[in-house]
Amino acid sequence: MPTNLIWASEVCGNGKTCPRISSVTPWGTRIVVGKKVTNPELLTEIGGVADDEYAVEISASLGSKL
Repeated sequence: MPTNLIWASEVCGNGKTCPRISSVTPWGTRIVVGKKVTNPELLTEIGGVADDEYAVEISASLGSKL
């Protein structure tokens, strides 16, 4: 099923697209692409992350673009 997502993103200084967040999918979710959180302190604060999930970081300003 094509979703025709709209993406909010920022442009990195090197011309590559940085983290991005999608419009709402047909399933009532959003897709987030960002840097995987690897900081042990942050992961402890986040709590358990399932084996099929990742915690990712994006710019706070991205959320206000959709």
